Amino acid sequence: MKLEDPILSDIMLQAKFYHETILLLIKKTLLNSKTQQGDEDGYTTFVLTNIVFDSSVFIYESIKYFEKNNEKFYNELTKFLSEEDLIRIKYVRNNMHLYKKGGSYKKKADKIINDRLEEFKMTEKDNLYFLRSDITRIYYINKNKKVFIGCDYFYFHYTLKFGKEDIKKFAENVMKILIQINGLKKHSCCLPRIQSKQTDFNIVLFDSKSKELLEINNLDKYTNFRLLLCLSQASWTFLLYFRLIDSEKLFDDSKWKWILVKNLAIKYDEIFDSVENLVRNSASKISLQDLFRNSGVDFCDSRDRNLIQELRNIVHYSQDDVFGNEDYYSSFKKKYNISTNDINKIFSYMKKNIEALIQTLQYF
Repeated sequence: MKLEDPILSDIMLQAKFYHETILLLIKKTLLNSKTQQGDEDGYTTFVLTNIVFDSSVFIYESIKYFEKNNEKFYNELTKFLSEEDLIRIKYVRNNMHLYKKGGSYKKKADKIINDRLEEFKMTEKDNLYFLRSDITRIYYINKNKKVFIGCDYFYFHYTLKFGKEDIKKFAENVMKILIQINGLKKHSCCLPRIQSKQTDFNIVLFDSKSKELLEINNLDKYTNFRLLLCLSQASWTFLLYFRLIDSEKLFDDSKWKWILVKNLAIKYDEIFDSVENLVRNSASKISLQDLFRNSGVDFCDSRDRNLIQELRNIVHYSQDDVFGNEDYYSSFKKKYNISTNDINKIFSYMKKNIEALIQTLQYF
């Protein structure tokens, strides 16, 4: 009997997750018949845009792996992609980092901020200035509960080098590649379908001025800018795994459990890496340390945090991460001598800490 290739199996499982999730979210969007609140409905903008960005990180790593290890599969996945398409996938993947490691994020922040001000003619105040807006606030609304979950700066963080029509083609390419990966080989086992969680909420957008968010809480504008990015991604991640898809049901299947824990760890580590960097190095670090002191956000270098970092590093597909023909999940538990209960604990730890971060950043 031919043994399974654990890396190919993991790639196909991940593609199945993103493909099914995108289809589920599109269906949920079409059925979303809420009465519009705010300046416009933000469900489509926030949810579908973010799932495409997350998928592209996985797609880039898959293409990169096949380029080195399987020429046939690499050619199959890239045959309809131009060089520009591949560059955009790489660009979005590299922007999974919410700040510039080893350098300053100020230049990019200024570019995003100033481009919006120029687009809406707000670089100088005139008689119509008070009527104009350069950013969009995003809110999660559930019954009578309204939570601020960021602004549209996250979109420009990922697409700063895109033309106006590029995002549509980018999203189409993401879906094509996910379908192509799913068709590389027949799945060896039947998996439960990803189901939506029966939660009744909406996401709405309100026009606003960047000054109202960037000059707040005695923090410098670059610190507030990066915290807005972190809030957007923390909120999106929490909504996806705990409000949009039914993770609890998927957790009963070990293969889906692995994908959920790994995906959440990848997002968690990037978010908290940026926040921790700000707490240590920001021009407003004293104020930030005061903000987080009694917040319930855990910054300790615990065993859980270290394992989350190791999970995040599995974003790169490598033979070094698997033992023989054992799958990724079994290999990870063996490598770090951890149990299924430890995995469950890490998942709960991430959920709790993301919730605490969102709550702490409600000062905006």
